[in-house]
Amino acid sequence: MTDANLAKLACKFKLEPTGEQRRFFSRTAGCTRFVYNHLLFKCREDFREYLEEIDTRQSNGEALNRDEAKKLSFRPLCYKGITGLNYLLPDLRKEYPFLQECPSQALQQKAQDLMSAYHRFFDGKGGLPRFKKKALHNSFRFPQGFELDEDRKKIWLPKIGWIKYRKSRNIFGKPKNVTVSLNHGDWYISVQTEFELKPLIQEINLNTAVGIDMGVIRFATLSDENYIPSLKDRLNPVYEKIEKLQRRLSRKKKDSKRYIKLRIKLSKLHKKLTDIRYDYLQKESARLVKNHDIICVEDLKV
Repeated sequence: MTDANLAKLACKFKLEPTGEQRRFFSRTAGCTRFVYNHLLFKCREDFREYLEEIDTRQSNGEALNRDEAKKLSFRPLCYKGITGLNYLLPDLRKEYPFLQECPSQALQQKAQDLMSAYHRFFDGKGGLPRFKKKALHNSFRFPQGFELDEDRKKIWLPKIGWIKYRKSRNIFGKPKNVTVSLNHGDWYISVQTEFELKPLIQEINLNTAVGIDMGVIRFATLSDENYIPSLKDRLNPVYEKIEKLQRRLSRKKKDSKRYIKLRIKLSKLHKKLTDIRYDYLQKESARLVKNHDIICVEDLKV
């Protein structure tokens, strides 16, 4: 079985952790974010010294092209690969004792994420890696050492133990890694699986071909004279609640208890908007795929 025949699938479930487990999640996410930012700082400092050395040599009359510069005795961390970053982790855990509480796998995965970000930057596929903010980045990953018990609706994670999750679907394929993340105050787990992709051979019914035209009043109009209605009736009540809470929030003292309480309510309403849109798109796309063998969509940037 080759890699071309393998497909990956991610299944996301809502966790039901205890109070102690929630606190451990927060500490682990903070530790992994700290390690990522610390390693990024080291990489930037090393690269700055590396450029200074090149400038010094060039000012002394040495002509260095790109390939020769990479062969210098001093190489920055971002050129050494994941091995160079992982080499710093043991000393980092000794320097900052609170990192001892965090599973080592989670820290190593953050180092891997940083190196992947640098690879994308050097390949021209992304920008320079940035420092992670607490408000936006609260997640950590385990590539191994976890255990799934679908019958009991529980998952076992290193240093954490068994955690309940809401089983909304069966997990298909072989689990490869799990990611725990915080979203609008709730913790979720994403299980990435790998399975063999088998081609589905069947006759195509040309009579079921349909074209889709995106609209404004209607969400979309189909070439068979059917249409997909807009979501305004479902979204507008939520938007009205958000506007009211935002007005109340503007009158509160920043970072006060009532301010934080309103921020949490607003966050949950924004999540509700996202969930409504996601649920609607999934149901409508599934209906189209089941009823039409050929689907044509106009090429618009929407």
